[in-house]
Amino acid sequence: MQKVVSYHKQAGRWKLILGFVAFCFLTPILTFAAFADAAGPLFKLPSKENFHPTQTVFYDRHGQKLYQTAGAHQPVPLKLPEVSRSVVLATLASEDADFYEHRGIDPNSLGRALYKTYVSKEPQGGSTITQQLIKNTYLSPERTPSRKLREMTYAIILENRFSKDEILERYLNEVYYGQQSYGIGDAARTYFGKDVEELTLGEAAMLAGLPSAPSVYSPLGGRADLAKQRQKYVLDRMEELGYVTAGQAKEAYAQKLAYVQEEEVFDAPHFVFFVKQQLAQYYGENTVDSGGLKVHTTLDLDTQRKAEEEVRRGVAAVRGFGATNGAAVVMNPQSGEVLAMVGSVDFADESIQGKVNVATSPRQPGSSFKPIVYLEALRQGKPPNHVLHDRPKTYGGNFTPRNYDGRFRGNVTMRYALASSLNLPAVELMEQVGIEPTLDLAHQMGISTLNDPSRYGLSLVLGGGEVKLLDLTSAYSVLAAGGSTPGRATVTKVEGPKGEVLYQRKPEKKKVVDPGHAFIITEWLSDNRARTPGFGSGSVLNFTRPAAVKTGTTNNYKDNWTIGYTPQRVVGVWVGNSDGTPMTGISGVQGAAPIWNTLLQDVSEGLPVEDFKRPDNVYQSGAGVGALGGGVVEWFIRGTASQGQQVPEGTIEQEEAPPPVNGKYPYYYIDRDGKKVWYYQ
Repeated sequence: MQKVVSYHKQAGRWKLILGFVAFCFLTPILTFAAFADAAGPLFKLPSKENFHPTQTVFYDRHGQKLYQTAGAHQPVPLKLPEVSRSVVLATLASEDADFYEHRGIDPNSLGRALYKTYVSKEPQGGSTITQQLIKNTYLSPERTPSRKLREMTYAIILENRFSKDEILERYLNEVYYGQQSYGIGDAARTYFGKDVEELTLGEAAMLAGLPSAPSVYSPLGGRADLAKQRQKYVLDRMEELGYVTAGQAKEAYAQKLAYVQEEEVFDAPHFVFFVKQQLAQYYGENTVDSGGLKVHTTLDLDTQRKAEEEVRRGVAAVRGFGATNGAAVVMNPQSGEVLAMVGSVDFADESIQGKVNVATSPRQPGSSFKPIVYLEALRQGKPPNHVLHDRPKTYGGNFTPRNYDGRFRGNVTMRYALASSLNLPAVELMEQVGIEPTLDLAHQMGISTLNDPSRYGLSLVLGGGEVKLLDLTSAYSVLAAGGSTPGRATVTKVEGPKGEVLYQRKPEKKKVVDPGHAFIITEWLSDNRARTPGFGSGSVLNFTRPAAVKTGTTNNYKDNWTIGYTPQRVVGVWVGNSDGTPMTGISGVQGAAPIWNTLLQDVSEGLPVEDFKRPDNVYQSGAGVGALGGGVVEWFIRGTASQGQQVPEGTIEQEEAPPPVNGKYPYYYIDRDGKKVWYYQ
């Protein structure tokens, strides 16, 4: 029998391993630091590059200008004694609490960053204020080991040349705070219209949190909620370090901040801010805002305007149900390009938290997550005529799922269970395929959330985990493209201030799932007869050309989803309230589906009508099982055997007659609700 090692021994072993790794990592750094400290007077700091701030321009795919940054402001130089104490303490708490203790680099911070990044999988920087000053004023924004080494070298040299107060003063005067503001003096005027000594504790904490990622944390950008989270982090750190009391921190956080400047965005504001944040990860914050870049995006301005109009109109139509906001994403599944992104009904409407980009915010997707589970079932070898059971069942002693309409339909095929969005069969299938394989597939298809399998149970198939509309629309685009993807894209080219090409997209398709499996899921989602038991035969999910679609509704009606596609376009729609306030009795087919239908109609104008391409590895055969949908002709993967045609048992409720099986035609009767119920003899 294999010997079982106790947890304590394993933990101790890991501590030794981590200690050894930290020793190997930090020893050469500390040795290098000692050398740089001794040799510092012999070295010269690099010459500061002649940086002439110029405007960065964002274009749509046809060269129409979406947005142009304002260019850098005039600096407001300050002496350290002129900077308020709250700003200094907030800066130290946010960026480098040990600033007055180290000599340019901080081994403790490096060790914590190493642990966070490689052990707990939470990336964290280890740069001191001195390193940040070097990085932001002397060096290019590239992220390479050699650049990091130069940054550390110059930080130690800088500590030899200047006092701590002089370094902190230079940092506060030169670091980038976003909105084209360099230095705390300029930032105070840009954001609050004040001189720096007039800033309140709450305002100081907000500004001090910006330099680490201004495009992400700017309260004037697309994610004001992240700005507030960052402010709370700074205040919590100040309290933890003893700089302020708990009462002072609480009062500062509760203060309503009044901003004097709203960044002007001409078109597609949520999309522009999303792209800016992506580019900042590669080129640096100040380069994106003031580096004279020309950014050619994938957005189609005409499509964007259609999407904005349909979202406004659709949300207005369901305001009586308590809905105030909506979002939409339009993609080309063949190229992976995002053609439109509507993050809210109105970017400027604070009453609905309009600046929050719901298209990139995690929300529960309801049943719109189900296709991924059914796709995983096919990948694991379950045949398309696999029988599921629509009947009451309790899982784990306390989870008893129910269907939206409260009814039970007995045995059903996967086609009918998915197309009619039956919850009980979906949970049964989730139990059969497993949570971790499903999450692995979701991530392969483009889902960036759902990263902790231990958090999710069988309710995952009903939308129990949070995903982003942009991600789930990307996942559906894999199905629309027949199982492959060239990767999602928002930018096609980036040019430098002299016209040099810094980035040029060269997409390459890669296979994500078997084309036959993707085709079968698409065929199910486009089958109106199969969705009739759940939605009726004349629902808004019917489309004027071949299209597959799935809705989603979360508990308490907090979120409505509809995502659907043709071979040429994928449209994802969300309707609800940004703050999570529940709507009143409205499902995805009522709230989001009408927007999806009209928007997909709009963006399909002028495109040829195409059917979904059938791959060579699928063939048709009778489903032949005793279940709802068991008498239809089904698609199978070649090399797999379908079960022989058996006359279905039980009853089938639908308007149209099921096909004959082995020469036997079905009979029907009319139930008390006036509906046809078919059966075989």
